[in-house]
Amino acid sequence: MHEPMKRHPVHTLLCLIPLALTLASCEKVEVVDEAPADGETTTVRILARAATPSDDLYPLRLYAFTNDGTLCSSQTVTAADEKISLSIPQGVETRVVAVSADEATYTIPASPSIDGVITPNAPQLPSDAPDFTRTMARGYVTSHPLQAALADLSPSSPTAALSMQLHYQMASVRFTLSGLPASCGKAYVRVASPYEALALSGELTGSQKSVVPLTRSAEGRWVSSEAFLFPTTGAQTNFTIAYEDDAEEQYAQVTYQAPLRAGVPYELNGTLSGGTLEVTGSVTPAQWGTPEQISFTFSPDAPTVIGGTSPGDTPYEVETLPAPLSLWDGHVVVDTTLCGDDSSTLLLLSVADYDGLTSALNAETPGMASGLAADYQEGPLASWRIPTDDEARQLRAAYLAHPDSFEDLLAQSGGDPVAITDGKGNNIRYLCAEARHTYSFKPGSAYNAIKEAGASVRDYHLRLVTTVRVKQKQR
Repeated sequence: MHEPMKRHPVHTLLCLIPLALTLASCEKVEVVDEAPADGETTTVRILARAATPSDDLYPLRLYAFTNDGTLCSSQTVTAADEKISLSIPQGVETRVVAVSADEATYTIPASPSIDGVITPNAPQLPSDAPDFTRTMARGYVTSHPLQAALADLSPSSPTAALSMQLHYQMASVRFTLSGLPASCGKAYVRVASPYEALALSGELTGSQKSVVPLTRSAEGRWVSSEAFLFPTTGAQTNFTIAYEDDAEEQYAQVTYQAPLRAGVPYELNGTLSGGTLEVTGSVTPAQWGTPEQISFTFSPDAPTVIGGTSPGDTPYEVETLPAPLSLWDGHVVVDTTLCGDDSSTLLLLSVADYDGLTSALNAETPGMASGLAADYQEGPLASWRIPTDDEARQLRAAYLAHPDSFEDLLAQSGGDPVAITDGKGNNIRYLCAEARHTYSFKPGSAYNAIKEAGASVRDYHLRLVTTVRVKQKQR
């Protein structure tokens, strides 16, 4: 292992790291160092906070699942003056889930299970919305964006206190198009492919297409209401902008080389001029990050790729395209994506495994992980980075599907093995999402979710990734 700093001792105040896609901040539960008697329970008093002070948190649903997925306690809270407490088994690893979702907006499992999912209902459109809008609208909601928080705990005392900070599980999207033909009778934007549901385990599941209809404003622009949809799958987001031109539909394809992220509002403002739609977009994070300004042009006649980064323009030539879970030039190939031109994009995993790290949320050393990424190099490959949330899920899935093959590849490349637990049997968490989130390679559904990193934790691990493009030699 690569250890950049000395480890710190564990304190008696346990920091519970909420699980997330963008889920809660570090949560604390007091515990005592004594073994519980069989059958004893802990009453957990819970304080829940909305993503922003102005949010309507209620109804708030709370569930507690033991590590085998059994529901052991639940409560639905409808008002702020109601006290929240759950009874859970002492000394048993338990997942507490808090969800802010109303039944008018979402379909909620009638019999909750750890694998149960919450899905959006049809958008709640105004009563005067055009028939076209009602027919087309799908894959998003227009009110009460879903909020959630999760925490794992195993207290040994009769009582415990848990503070849960909920976070948005959806992105906010708003579209405005100007300069469309006066004869235009309808316009819409199709977003592919947001996740379809949020499981109570904390995982986003499925995929779908969201269609956001636009209506003509008094000023002649075509606008959408604010649409809340789940983050998009994969590393890029595809938009289709459709509008009428002389009673015929015109389409423009835009690929944004980044996913839509939970908790981030996106605006897409476009102007049609001379057959080319000039679009300016702004991305304003709700509570974190630096606003991004996106400017690009696109035409109905040709697809356009914008934003983000793509693998190098000059691919590496190979005799045979590498397969997933193989070695390429001494590097570990986790996954491959065929590009359709005899080339393939490879997702590579670093041979180095760093430990003893703090997250980007640490006040003293927020740049530990990013600094390692900036300096890391394997042979000629120097552009390594911290995995995204989606890449972290890819790494975990690949490892769990073929753990022996995964470890064999690391051994063949001279790399460090994947860390599952520490010397005391505690679960090891790896950093992802710019060192703001964590994930685990430990088997079991209880460890599937992405968690928000803790600000005071000093024992995180890190594996870096990079992407390269390879092309089969012409014979």
